[in-house]
Amino acid sequence: MPEHELKFYIPGASLYKLELALRRGRVEQTELRAQYFDTASRELASQKIALRLRLEGQHWVQTLKMPGEGLLSRLEFNHPRSGPELDLRLYKGTPAARVLERLAQPLTIRYETQVMRTLRLLRVPGALLEIALDRGFIQASSLQLPVQELEIELKRGSSSALLACAKKWQRAHPLILDLRSKSERGDQLATLALRLDELQSQNETVPTGLPEQAVAAFWKPQLSQPITLRPAMTARDAMAAVMSECVEQISRNAALLAGVDATESFERETSEYVHQLRVGIRRLRSACALFKGFCELPTPQSTQFIKHLFGQLGSRRDDDVLLQSLWPRLQAAGQPPLRLTVATQADHPERLVRSPTFQAWQLDMLAFLDQAGRTSALAPPLSDLHAPSLKKLLRLRLQRWHRQVLSQGLHFETLSMEDRHALRKRLKRLRYALQFANALLPRGKIKPYLKQLACLQDLLGQMNDLVVAHQFFETLSQSQPSAWFACGWIKSELGYLDAKIIAAFKRWAKTDQYWQ
Repeated sequence: MPEHELKFYIPGASLYKLELALRRGRVEQTELRAQYFDTASRELASQKIALRLRLEGQHWVQTLKMPGEGLLSRLEFNHPRSGPELDLRLYKGTPAARVLERLAQPLTIRYETQVMRTLRLLRVPGALLEIALDRGFIQASSLQLPVQELEIELKRGSSSALLACAKKWQRAHPLILDLRSKSERGDQLATLALRLDELQSQNETVPTGLPEQAVAAFWKPQLSQPITLRPAMTARDAMAAVMSECVEQISRNAALLAGVDATESFERETSEYVHQLRVGIRRLRSACALFKGFCELPTPQSTQFIKHLFGQLGSRRDDDVLLQSLWPRLQAAGQPPLRLTVATQADHPERLVRSPTFQAWQLDMLAFLDQAGRTSALAPPLSDLHAPSLKKLLRLRLQRWHRQVLSQGLHFETLSMEDRHALRKRLKRLRYALQFANALLPRGKIKPYLKQLACLQDLLGQMNDLVVAHQFFETLSQSQPSAWFACGWIKSELGYLDAKIIAAFKRWAKTDQYWQ
C-alpha cells in the first residue's frame, strides 16, 4: 500500500523541546531492531528497494519498500512473521515480484538498525498522523551512524494535512528536511564499510589517501539525475516530473550542507554542496521558464525567494573560484605579493539552508508538487484532446530560445558586459531545458548540439569568473597597488577568451539543429 511520510533531522539544540512537545499527548515507546537485506552487488538498492526484518517489541515484521508516485510516496508491504526468516513468496502479485524473481545473487544481511521510537498519534483536520521520534544508530560492520530524526506519516486522510502539520513542527523546532530514508543511509554506510574493510586487508599496498577518499565518498553531493518525459504526458505531468527531480537535488545537497550526518572526526569540504545546490536551483528556475504559460507554476513569492538564495550562495562560489583556481594561476604568472581578504555574506552557507525560511520553502514546493500530481490524477483523460502535444509545445519554445541565444551570440563582440552576462544565463537555461526534454528529441542530432552548447557554457562561465575576479582586484588595488598586476593579467585573458567564444558561436551556428 502507498506510504506518505516526511522525515526531518533533529539538530541537538532542538531535541529537548521537541520531545517535550511530543509528550504533551499520549505516546508509546518501542525498541526497534532491524536487519536489512540485499545482494552483494546491491540489486535491490540500485532500484531503490529496501527489504527488512524488524523486531518491534516482541513481534517480527517483514517489510518491503519501493518508490511510489512523487517525493512523498513509497509503496510499503508489511507482513507479520513468526521469526527472523525472510519469505519472498509474500510478494507474489506485487510490483516487487519481478525484481525479486530475477535476483542473480543470494540475499544477505547488509546492515542493521537499532532505534528507540517514541510514537504519538495526532488527529488534525482532515487526517490522522503518526509522529515518531527515532533515536539510535545504523550499523554496518564496525561503522555506526547516529539516527536522530522525526518522521511524520499519513495514516489516513489528505497529504495536504501531512504537509501542513510538518510545516508547523518544522517551524516550532528548527528541523532539517532529509529526503533520505534509513535504508538509503544504511546502504551508503555498508558500501563504505565494505570499502574500508577491503583497504584494511591490503594495508601494505594501499596508496596514501585512499581511506580518506572512501570516507569522503559517503558524503558525496547529489548530482542532477536524468529525466525521461513521455510524449503522452500533459504539460502539468512533465512539469511535476522535472521539478520533482530539481527539488530533490536541492534538498539533498541542502541537508548535507546543513550538517546532517556530520561528524567531528571527518571535516567535509562543503563547496561542492553549494555548487550542486546552485545547479539544482538554476535547473528549477529553467523549468519554470520552460513550462510558463503551459500549466500552473509555483507562486512568484516562491520563485523570488529561491532566486535571492541563489545569489547569496553565489558569493561563496565566487570566493572558491578565486582562491582555488585563479589565484594559483596568477601566482604562476608572476603576481607580486598581495594580501587576499575574501569575506562575503555567504561565508556560512550552512546558515542559509538551516534557516526556517528555506526549510519552509522546501515544504511549500513539496505541497505544490503533491497538489500538481493529485490534480493530474483527477483530470479527465480526454481533457487535453485538442491541445498541442507536449513534444510540440517544448520544441517550439526551445527553437525560439535557440534563435534568441544564437542571434546575440553571433554579435558577441558588440555586447555590453551586462548583455554578455544575460546571454550566459539564457544559454545555460537552454541547455538545462534541452536536458529535460532530451527523451522527446532525436538522439542523433541532440547529442552533437548539446556538446557544442556545453562548450559555449564552459567558455562563458570562464568569462564570468574572470569578470568577477577583475572587479575584486580592482577594488583591492585601492589599498594594494600590486593588485593592478592581477587586473592586467585578467584583462589579457578576457581578450583571448573573447576570440574563443566568438569562434564557438560560429561553429554552433553550423551544427545540425535537432528540430530539422
